[in-house]
Amino acid sequence: MSQVVWNTRLTTTRLGQLSHSEYKTIRLRWAGQNSVQEKGQVTMQVHKVWKDMISLCMIAMLVAFLIIFFHLHGPVVGHSFTPNYIWFQAFSSQFLQGELYPRWLYQSYQGAGSPAFYFYGPMPFWISAIASRVLCPACSPEVSLMIGPSVLLGLASISCYYFIKNIAGRKIALFSSLLYFVLPCHFIINFWIRNTWGELSSYIFMPLL
Repeated sequence: MSQVVWNTRLTTTRLGQLSHSEYKTIRLRWAGQNSVQEKGQVTMQVHKVWKDMISLCMIAMLVAFLIIFFHLHGPVVGHSFTPNYIWFQAFSSQFLQGELYPRWLYQSYQGAGSPAFYFYGPMPFWISAIASRVLCPACSPEVSLMIGPSVLLGLASISCYYFIKNIAGRKIALFSSLLYFVLPCHFIINFWIRNTWGELSSYIFMPLL
């Protein structure tokens, strides 16, 4: 068997000069190299997914810390706590009973009802209703009210993470997403002082625009 220089630049003319055994050897080597490359690519993808999972777990730990804090110390009573509390109780009750988009809140204001969700966006209350049922079904209504906004903060950080990762890499994206979680206007004013769940929801989409 003559010596064959194996590389990816073998021309059609060179292949035509090979014997059957030489051609078969080249095909086996080519298949082996492709298999190694594919395995390497799969390993790299799995490694990237694991790094992303670690970053997402760190964000989830912040959300869990907030939920535990509210469970131990009670909710944050900010500017909009009272209407949020009334709307959350009525909205989540009707939603969990099967009404996907409760516009008229029958239980609000001692049974008089409220048209709140004919004009107010339902997204933060959908998330609050689902998150409170899944994460802490035994929590008091006051604590359940704070679970949804905590999850909104986490979702905003996740969207920031994937946005920054495409620009500056994973480490900077993780740092930026954690910083985005605790930005003063985001965390202190809208979350802690004003209790504006609608504005918190908008922070999920800002990195995506």
